[in-house]
Amino acid sequence: MSILSVRLALCACLLLAACAGAGTDRDDSLAAAASKLPRFPACENEIKAFVALTRLAKQLGDNWRVYEPALEALQDQIMDCVEDSYPNPVGI
Repeated sequence: MSILSVRLALCACLLLAACAGAGTDRDDSLAAAASKLPRFPACENEIKAFVALTRLAKQLGDNWRVYEPALEALQDQIMDCVEDSYPNPVGI
């Protein structure tokens, strides 16, 4: 898997996590979409922390931006974890 495809998959996963919790119909469609994404077991703790922080931020409503620096830092940490744990297997 190339670095670009890993980044795109991870960004999609993070976007789905950020949108979670809107409604049951939406939850079902998000769960179905998330089940098709690749899994990153080595980065599971970072992803769980991002999801938990995203849910906490959503509870604040319009004031969620106070968590924005932490969310961005966690997103960078997840990207670093994926890049370190799942290097590109095909050398160019």
